[in-house]
Amino acid sequence: MYLSFFRLLERQPDRMGIKPGSSTFATPPETDPSPGLFSVTRILPSIYHDREWQRNSVCQDPHTSPGLPALTFRGELQGFWRAKFLFYDFDMYRQILAGNMRGVYTGTFSEQAAEVEITETIVKIRQDELGGKGPMLFAGFDVDDDEDGEAERERIMSGYGHEVWDGKDEEDEEGWTKEILISGKARTSWGAASLRGRIRAWDGLVIMAIKYDVSGSCQ
Repeated sequence: MYLSFFRLLERQPDRMGIKPGSSTFATPPETDPSPGLFSVTRILPSIYHDREWQRNSVCQDPHTSPGLPALTFRGELQGFWRAKFLFYDFDMYRQILAGNMRGVYTGTFSEQAAEVEITETIVKIRQDELGGKGPMLFAGFDVDDDEDGEAERERIMSGYGHEVWDGKDEEDEEGWTKEILISGKARTSWGAASLRGRIRAWDGLVIMAIKYDVSGSCQ
């Protein structure tokens, strides 16, 4: 559903509320020089379709489907990315806070470019501790606005209280599994920021939270 939503935004921007001049989503895909999320001129290699087919076949029902192996998407996010993200126009954000839940799906949206450097850290973890203990808005991490971004990145790369996997191909002990934690830096027009998150083992969903260094309350 998430990818379908963004495909709708990209190919039919007139059906969503995009603030004029704020987004390249308003440019038709056939004239936009960037390939976008769903390219109309390039065919993805078969391996990507195979992985998506595997995900669809084993992640249909959270109660009965087995889900993917824990490290299916290992190495997929590691590295340097140039990206863009949507955020709610300020007036629409106020309307949502006032109870206009339709605006959550229809916008109005604005867009911002970002440059992100991501590091993956694989930890050994108990199955009942997957996803972290903190709020989802903080990607399962502790709510600590006073912690320095660099210090938190080092804590995540050190395992965040868990043992870091040494890369050996070994069977997990009963009740244990592995989880991919994400840490990194981001540069946007709003300033420098630190990034933290995790890849949900069951279906590969990426959960990320960004915190701007200039203000711990700006999440």
